[in-house]
Amino acid sequence: MEAARRLALLPLVLLLAGAAAPAAAQGSFFADPPTLPAAPTSDLPTVALVAALPCGAAVPLAPVRQGDLIELRYEPVEVCVLPPPMPTLSIPLGVLPAGTYHLRLVDVHLPGQPHVDQEVDFQVAPSPCDVDPHAPSAPQRLCLQGGRFQVSVAWQAPDGRTGFGVPTPLTRDTGAFWFFEPGNRELMVKMLDACAVDGSFWFYAAGLTDVGVAIWVDDAQRGTLAARWTHESPLGQPFQPVADVHSFPCE
Repeated sequence: MEAARRLALLPLVLLLAGAAAPAAAQGSFFADPPTLPAAPTSDLPTVALVAALPCGAAVPLAPVRQGDLIELRYEPVEVCVLPPPMPTLSIPLGVLPAGTYHLRLVDVHLPGQPHVDQEVDFQVAPSPCDVDPHAPSAPQRLCLQGGRFQVSVAWQAPDGRTGFGVPTPLTRDTGAFWFFEPGNRELMVKMLDACAVDGSFWFYAAGLTDVGVAIWVDDAQRGTLAARWTHESPLGQPFQPVADVHSFPCE
């Protein structure tokens, strides 16, 4: 009875586009690749996608990371949903440094007897941008839209100090910059793909500061210097929101 119950409750980790459940599944399985994006880089968050079988919606717990080992622990739930909706859950793994990681799916429904359903390796490639949170003295680039757009920021304080914003990647579209300390975000930027709307990317920026700010955006696809976009916010004035929907053509 326990074996039958276990088989009915086990989830299946699927690939993004229509991976089929293995025949006679004896446990949970990772598809190939097991992550979103399929080829993660160290400048963007990585997630694992988990889909539950109809009679066993998995409740994922927060990933547990020890070095290059990441465990996705879950407890099956005795709920049958018919017809099967195959819900997909996104499990954030965070922004990971470049390297090779061991991803493990663990059923913890029996206290003291965790069961490893499957283990896979995946690689995180180095960022195409120079993101180094420990070196705020050099200009750094925030990659948006897969590295096509690279955003850099410089600042000037009232006491004459100057420096460069340190980027914090958030999503494929958005990121933040800090100037003085990592916990104090000064600027948010977003590059939205609106190619299907009007053939352009839309760039937005919003600041929580009145220090002087200079932003420059390079379009790597069109040639960095030839396609450089710049914007300045004067010292002593609150940063005014930026919304440019014309300067970044898709083609």
